[in-house]
Amino acid sequence: MMPGIKCGEIRGIMGQNTFCPHHYIINYNAGRAAAPAYDGGSAVKLSMWMIANRLDMLEPEISIKDSAKATLRSARKAYATDCVYVYQDGADSVCMADGDWIRLKDMDEKQAFEVIQSVFDFYDHWNEAVLHALQEGDYDGLTGKLWQVLRNPIILMDANRRVISLSKQYSEDDLDEEWKYLSEFGYSSVKSIEYLRRFYNTAQLNESQEPKVFRFPPEAGRRDCMFAPIYYKGVLYGRISVLEESRPLNAGDMEIVKHVVALMGPYLEQRPQVKVGAVHSVFLDLVLENPVDDKTVEYQLKYLGWKRNDLFRVMIFTIRPEQYQEEALFTVAGLLGENLRRVAVFTKGAYIVAVLDESVVPENRILPLLDIILQKNGLQMGKSFCARGIRAISYLYRQSLAALHYGRKFNPGKDVYHFYQCAMDYILDKNGVWVGDNPAYACHPDVIRLWKLDRKSSGNRLVTLWTYLDNDRSLINTAQQLYIHRSTLVYRIKKLLDELTCDITDAYTRDYIKLSIRMLRLYQDLPLMTDDIFI
Repeated sequence: MMPGIKCGEIRGIMGQNTFCPHHYIINYNAGRAAAPAYDGGSAVKLSMWMIANRLDMLEPEISIKDSAKATLRSARKAYATDCVYVYQDGADSVCMADGDWIRLKDMDEKQAFEVIQSVFDFYDHWNEAVLHALQEGDYDGLTGKLWQVLRNPIILMDANRRVISLSKQYSEDDLDEEWKYLSEFGYSSVKSIEYLRRFYNTAQLNESQEPKVFRFPPEAGRRDCMFAPIYYKGVLYGRISVLEESRPLNAGDMEIVKHVVALMGPYLEQRPQVKVGAVHSVFLDLVLENPVDDKTVEYQLKYLGWKRNDLFRVMIFTIRPEQYQEEALFTVAGLLGENLRRVAVFTKGAYIVAVLDESVVPENRILPLLDIILQKNGLQMGKSFCARGIRAISYLYRQSLAALHYGRKFNPGKDVYHFYQCAMDYILDKNGVWVGDNPAYACHPDVIRLWKLDRKSSGNRLVTLWTYLDNDRSLINTAQQLYIHRSTLVYRIKKLLDELTCDITDAYTRDYIKLSIRMLRLYQDLPLMTDDIFI
């Protein structure tokens, strides 16, 4: 048991401005006058766990619920709402709030009050230092401040799992293989993610917008850890991880991390000049056609089990105009992110964007779930064609946007709009946001596929199909125009129809096929048409 501390000793410690790992009773009031003013720099509300964590060297007795929330504003010597009540109990002092208590042995009420109030003072100054680090873009300073209160290794990553900062209190050889990998390569390893999946299922690993503590069985030989994604307005900005090394993680640590996460999100959004690596998902960068290096893309694909040249589709969701609220949009984005496994979900403006790798999660596998989510939440969805290669998602995004735009314009009552149904509008509209796209990308998938087959085998599929449709499917007129016997044409048409996935008895489909063939004739010599992106 630590011996009692006299008032003079407390004041002596509180007079120090520098932080020492072994000093838990510090008064920073003298330095506050010079501290800069920051938005959001009001007093930090504490939980009883947060207070207890600052007092552990005094070896207090505690009885605190794990559910204790950060609602406390200061210490009081009489009961007051949202305050810690400090009173004498025999030779000890007790600090109480909401039925939770901390007992300080062999300490009188006056000493205890100064001790508890100094904890509030410490956190206020600490909060100012955290905000200052954010303002300066000093992320090593930020992890240093976090270490002051968490006393465990901290990892700060961007949205693409690239390391922004690691706790400087530990060398690369101090912890484990993954820490060394992070220190050396600057990215989380795929092996680490696979390791987590051995002990936690996909639903448990899927990131919610709250910190989570992952605990492992003794035989795992791995430290327990806390993960906290940094979301703001539905956009993932990064992640904070805390490893359980020097002391057990508890509910007070969760509150600290939640507090810092809440500070970081809006700050990073409002101050894009602060460089943090990628400030949002690599897939959002690809949609926006921002520069993204191949290494970053490759790492993100590995985490999801995707491959660069797989088949991709983009879906966008939004709330019906009459029901739209920004807050509701972010709630739905979280709902989709929680339920669509191995699908990249993020927000862009008034839309929720989902990128699917059809080789990993085929659309038909998630459609029943999407139907329920659409109906229960008043959503409308636009979806694109499929295309090969992850860098195709920029124009696939614009296809899904066009599907939603034209679908709502011409048939506002529906929930789901497929790009197929508006592809001709997309090609012909000179005022759409997609102006500048190669219109050939919007061609009918069957036409693209036949065109590719003809290129490989010097075939005549497209010529036959065009002539057949241009003659209103008349076998006689088509045979005459192609200078072939009718029976030869019948054989060709039968083979052609077997290769099509569409129904050419539908008038829209016939018009769409004919327009697509015209587009290919116009654009087939462009360099873009040599890309192997079409299915």
